[in-house]
Amino acid sequence: DGVPIREYDLPHYRAMFATAMQDFHIFAASLAENVAMDVEVDETRAMAALRRANFPDSVPLAAQMTREFASQGIVLSGGQAQRLATARALYHERRFLVLDEPSAALDPLAEARFNRTLAENAAGKSTLFISHRLSTVKNADVIMVLDHGRIIERGSHEKLIADKGQYYQLYTGAFELE
Repeated sequence: DGVPIREYDLPHYRAMFATAMQDFHIFAASLAENVAMDVEVDETRAMAALRRANFPDSVPLAAQMTREFASQGIVLSGGQAQRLATARALYHERRFLVLDEPSAALDPLAEARFNRTLAENAAGKSTLFISHRLSTVKNADVIMVLDHGRIIERGSHEKLIADKGQYYQLYTGAFELE
């Protein structure tokens, strides 16, 4: 918003971001505590975040995650764990979302549902979505194609397809293997 970053209060600035990273950990705590990342949990917000992340309603908020300390603890599938990580990011209602491969462990149908839900959840927020799955990034406002850490293409899906560059090659499968 035109404010130099050095003028921000660092804790306030950091509190504007929510992340769901590719590498995350499920803790030996309740589902609710895993969503809130705190022992103080707003259960209504936790349930809403889980629903928005398409997490199964069949798992109660009080359910113990992992079997580290409880033999009856729940061990989540890869897709369920990713949805939990996404619910963590959605729980805090931050202005900026950073999502790193949040749908990598989902099957194509679950990914399509997740992408629709994500678009609804990201409304009014700035969202950085990192993905190798082109079906996931297709509907982004701006797509940036990186090569060795550099932006080599930038634009909407339609523009990048029309440009017939690397994105086009990746999307259509018309690239040569080196």
